[in-house]
Amino acid sequence: MAFDYQYSLWGLKEGSVEWLRAKHEVHNQFAYRLQELCFHSGGIYIKLGQHIGQLEYIVPQEYVQTMRASMLKRCPVSSCDQVRSVFVKELGATREKFDPIPLASASLAQVHAAKTHDGEKSLCKGSTHSLDGYCHCRYCYCGFGSEFLALVLSCF
Repeated sequence: MAFDYQYSLWGLKEGSVEWLRAKHEVHNQFAYRLQELCFHSGGIYIKLGQHIGQLEYIVPQEYVQTMRASMLKRCPVSSCDQVRSVFVKELGATREKFDPIPLASASLAQVHAAKTHDGEKSLCKGSTHSLDGYCHCRYCYCGFGSEFLALVLSCF
């Protein structure tokens, strides 16, 4: 990443119109790559992308705009069976019948319309996958990743 920035700005006078244009293009290119990486990795990495979208005081605007435009609108959807299996694993049983199409999806969970066994309407928010042992490890990586990204981008 740092090499690409250096290469793209090579020979351009810092602060010149050409340098600013090239820097803007490289920021956009890497913001898009980071966005795709977050979506590909899923879960907590989408949460990291959402976090980057709120860091306008640290990261370049191209990153903030790219993350804000996508990270809240393109969250992946897990199947109802996947959510139900996590629900069963964590609570021991399901007490509800789930609508297979989620009402909303976020980085780590989604919401389904449901009915209790008594027929009462309810909502069920379930994690999109089991988070046991997953979040702590990934949270450490994301903390390191956001600090590293801020350090690298501060050079440009």
